[in-house]
Amino acid sequence: MCRGDLSSDHCDSCIVNAAKFAQETDCKHKDGLFDSDECIFRYANHSMYGLLEPAASITIGAPTAKVSNYKQYNHTLGILLETLISEAAFGNGSSSNVPGFATREADVTSDETIYGLAQCTPDIVGVNCSKCLRFGLSSLRSCCDGTQGAQTIRPKCLLRYDNRTFYNTMDSNASPSSTQERLKYTIFLVMISSFLILVVGG
Repeated sequence: MCRGDLSSDHCDSCIVNAAKFAQETDCKHKDGLFDSDECIFRYANHSMYGLLEPAASITIGAPTAKVSNYKQYNHTLGILLETLISEAAFGNGSSSNVPGFATREADVTSDETIYGLAQCTPDIVGVNCSKCLRFGLSSLRSCCDGTQGAQTIRPKCLLRYDNRTFYNTMDSNASPSSTQERLKYTIFLVMISSFLILVVGG
């Protein structure tokens, strides 16, 4: 799955690199998830299509200072994330033409903006997409309360926010590569163990 705002060329390049990385990785696990800022690539020895799997999420906060006005920032962020979940899962008010994908901005003050993104894999829609993103939202609240940016990634969805833009908008001249250079977190690899496969299968 590629991020919904990427061009076909950038998507193709990301997936090819992810697949190559997975092939070259000496891994004994039966389920793997590769994530970069632009795409998610996954493999497994079982069917994944249409399933909302109770697998562990990866959640990281941006290594930035805590917000100065916690109450106002947190209130704005809460509304933003709830709106994004609704738009990505059900298309409610979404301006995106990519199913399961939504971006939105919210002003905390006149000089501070929060940028948010939510996306589900194409095989889960509606309620299952919403459930996946809400699992992610719960992880964000547990991990990163009061931070200026964070993201959580599950096998079927991702949810992210930051106080700097990290996605492409219609009125933005930033390319995916230049945007990526400004990120505090970029690429990480998680291999889900056979134990998790047994848990999911059970």
